[in-house]
Amino acid sequence: MHPSDFGSEGYGARRKHAIDRHFREISREEVLLWLFDYWLPYSHELRQYLWAHRKKDVVRARILVELLPRTALLTILRYLVDGYWDRYLGWPDIFLNRAGEFEFAEVKSSGDKLNSNQKAWIVNNHNILHFKFRLIKIHRSSVAAT
Repeated sequence: MHPSDFGSEGYGARRKHAIDRHFREISREEVLLWLFDYWLPYSHELRQYLWAHRKKDVVRARILVELLPRTALLTILRYLVDGYWDRYLGWPDIFLNRAGEFEFAEVKSSGDKLNSNQKAWIVNNHNILHFKFRLIKIHRSSVAAT
């Protein structure tokens, strides 16, 4: 069971103090991966409700918990808690990580356009998340006639 406003902007605002307290309690870096693994078997129904239950989603999430700096991970969690249903879609295609530096990248072919969820993520990243981001446009090369 969950509150009727769960996943909405109102829920994040209404529960701000409790959520902030919880984030302070889990903010030690070594605790986050342990918590992820510990709660995995108990969170199936919640993950299914949030459309984050597929095996590949869980594998990707665990990799992000391993690779992202603690502050970035907590920023993402807060961003999602503050309005999950408006923010869970539109994330970029690629997560780049090297030597502790990371960025996100969206890849589009020459005829492809950003959808509304992707545009919203880019705006929210600029205004809220402040992560490095790049848009990569791929064009088909011409084949010379022989």
